[in-house]
Amino acid sequence: MTEDELKNRIAEVIENSGYDVVGIKIEQRSRLIILKIFIDRDGGISIDDCKKVSRDLNDHFFTHDLIPQEYRLEVSSPGIDRTLTSVKDFERQRTRKLRIQYEGEEKTETFEGVLESVSQKEVVLRGKKKDLILEFDRIISGKVILPW
Repeated sequence: MTEDELKNRIAEVIENSGYDVVGIKIEQRSRLIILKIFIDRDGGISIDDCKKVSRDLNDHFFTHDLIPQEYRLEVSSPGIDRTLTSVKDFERQRTRKLRIQYEGEEKTETFEGVLESVSQKEVVLRGKKKDLILEFDRIISGKVILPW
């Protein structure tokens, strides 16, 4: 099984468990494979969520003999300070203050504002002096501005 096939199987198990896959990293160390899985869902992730996904994945790996060698599985939330990349990531941050880096007319620009709305095509941010309506495909990165 290729790495991409394994990632697809992992994503399928996670999504069937009711969670969203934020990232999957696979590292090979000697004879050990390390699987780092980052999950999210509306309302956030708890330790119990991580345990559930870990059990579901381990059961799936064992039942289908997907990883015939020794492995370590690490399931966690991606953290609040992570880069937002998908529409779902942005939807979860509605009403929070964000810093968005985007492709401007002539150069890369940055805007800080409260996320008002999100669609498949655009985001709307309310700034101190002006609002910004930005096409989703012009966004380079987005981050939540932490209140402390």
